[in-house]
Amino acid sequence: MGVVAVLVAVLFPAVTSAETPSGDVPGVLAVGDDVGYVSLQPGRLLDTRPGAGTVDGLFAGGGAVGPSSTLELTVVGRGGVPATGVGAVVLNITATQPTASGFVTVHPTGAALPNASNLNFVAGQTTPNLTIARVGDGGNVSLFNFAGDTHLIADVVGWFPGTASVTGAPATAVSVGGTFSCALLVEATIKCWGRNNVGMLGNGTLVASDTPVPVTGITTAVSITSGDAHSCALLANGTIQCWGVNFSAELGDGTVASPDSPTPIQVVGINNARSINVGPGGHHTCAALTDGRVKCWGWNEFGQLGDGTRITYRGIEPGAVGGIDNAVSVSAGYTHSCAVLANGTVKCWGDNRFGQLGDGGTVSWAPAPLSVVGITNAVAVSSGGYHSCALLADRTLRCWGQNGGGELGNGGVPATSSTPVVVPGIANVTSLGAGYANTCVVIGNATLRCWGIGWLGDGSQSISKVPVVVAGIANGASVVGGIGHTCAVLADRRIKCWGFNQFGQVGDGTHITRSTPVSVYGL
Repeated sequence: MGVVAVLVAVLFPAVTSAETPSGDVPGVLAVGDDVGYVSLQPGRLLDTRPGAGTVDGLFAGGGAVGPSSTLELTVVGRGGVPATGVGAVVLNITATQPTASGFVTVHPTGAALPNASNLNFVAGQTTPNLTIARVGDGGNVSLFNFAGDTHLIADVVGWFPGTASVTGAPATAVSVGGTFSCALLVEATIKCWGRNNVGMLGNGTLVASDTPVPVTGITTAVSITSGDAHSCALLANGTIQCWGVNFSAELGDGTVASPDSPTPIQVVGINNARSINVGPGGHHTCAALTDGRVKCWGWNEFGQLGDGTRITYRGIEPGAVGGIDNAVSVSAGYTHSCAVLANGTVKCWGDNRFGQLGDGGTVSWAPAPLSVVGITNAVAVSSGGYHSCALLADRTLRCWGQNGGGELGNGGVPATSSTPVVVPGIANVTSLGAGYANTCVVIGNATLRCWGIGWLGDGSQSISKVPVVVAGIANGASVVGGIGHTCAVLADRRIKCWGFNQFGQVGDGTHITRSTPVSVYGL
C-alpha cells in the first residue's frame, strides 16, 4: 500500500454515535507524489492551550479559537519541514475542550474556504484526525473553527515536495468601502470585491463577488480610495477616474443623482493630482494637486468641500478649497476634510459638531479651512467619521473630535475634544488609517494596533478606548479603516482584512464575519 493510500485510510476514523458521517475528500495529490513523501518525527507546531509549548515556542498558548474564526499557521521551516520546496504537509489536528459541537476545516492560506471539514467534534470531547494540507500564502495553512471556543493542536508528521498551491497577486495598496474593498496591484491594475449593487466593483456588472475581480480599463493606477459606494483611482498622468454610485455627485463628472456607473469614468477638470482620498462611508472626494491646491467634489451638506458654500449638491464637479495653496496631502472624512500643508500644519473644514476640525472653537460647521491647534510637524492626516488623527514627524499621534467610543485612543475622556490629544503608548507609527468610529496604526512596519468601536482585529467585537493588538499580523505595511471592516497590506504585498463580511467585503470567499484578520483570496 502506497503512502497516500495509508494516509487516506487513517483520515476517516470510525464515526462515533455523537458524530454525523461525512464524505469530505481530504486532498488531492498528483500521481507519484507519494514517492516524494518525507516522514518526520512528530513535531508540535500549534497548541493554543495556556502554558503549552511547541517545537520553537511559536503558536503556543494563544488561547482558544473562537466561533467562525480562522487561525493561520506557519508550517514551512518548522518541525523538520523545509523553508522552501514544500507543496503539502501531513498534520495530526486535535480539537480539545470545545464549548460546542462543530468542525475544523484546514485549507491553504489565501484560498477560499472550502465547503468541507477535516475534523468533526462534539462539545467537551478531545478529538484528533490526520489530514493532508496543501501549503498556501506565506508558507501557511489556515484552520477554520466553525462553532464554540475550541483549543487546537497541530502536530506535523510529514511533508510532500512541490510549491504552494496559491500564489497571490502582489498588492501595493488597499481601500475600504462601505460594503466592498479594492486593491491596487503592482502592475497598476485594480481589483475589487464585495457588494456591487450600484457598480462599485467597477467591472461593468452589478453582480457581487466575495473574491477579487478586475476593474475595467484601468492599467496605470498609482493610488485607490473608496467611499460608501464609490471608488476613485489616481492615474499616472494625474487624472482621476471614479465608478459606483453618483447620487451625491460622487463621480465628479459634472452630473448628479444619475446615472451610477459600473465602469470608471473621468473626473472633469483635474489633470495634475498627486493624491486622492474618500473617507469611511463618505460621499465626497478630495484631491491634492501638484500646484499645492486641493479640489473636492460630491456631497456638501456640511461644507466639507471647503469652497465656502454649504449646498448639498454644489460639488457636481471639482471645486478648489479656499485659501490652500501648499497642501501635500488630503484626507476626506465622512462630513469633514483635512489637509497637511507643506509647513507641517493641518487645516480642516466642514462638519464640526464633535470638534473634528481641531481648531478649539465652537462653530458647528465651517465651509472654509480652519487651522488645527498646536500641530506644526505633521506628515500625514487621516479623517474618520467624526474624528481625525495626525501622524507627526516624530512618529507619534495626535487625535481630535468624537471620542465617545474611544476613537481618540486616550481612554475616552473627554467624550469629544476640539483640540488634538496624545494617543498614549503609541510610538514609531509607520502607517495610519482612521475608520468611521475607530483608528488603526502600523507600528514599525510590523504589528498593528486598533482602538474605538467595532471589529478591532483582536478576536472580539467590542469597544476599546485604548489601543489593542491586532491578532496574527507581524509584518504590516499599511492599514485602511472603513465603516465595519478594515484591511491591511503586509510587507510581502499580501492583503488581510477583518470585520463584517455579509457581502463578501473581507474577500476570503465567504460571508462569515471575521473577528481576526484573514487573507484576501488570491492577493
